[in-house]
Amino acid sequence: MTTSETNGSLWTQDQAIAYEAALEAINDGIAGLSAQIYAERNSP
Repeated sequence: MTTSETNGSLWTQDQAIAYEAALEAINDGIAGLSAQIYAERNSP
């Protein structure tokens, strides 16, 4: 029986950390692209 089976967690700690890191990277990318779109829309 693994730790995830005993505590009800679906992911291991390493998987959860990787997921959070991926989410942060995706959100940073979205923020950068959003800022770029804003700048383009508001340029003369």
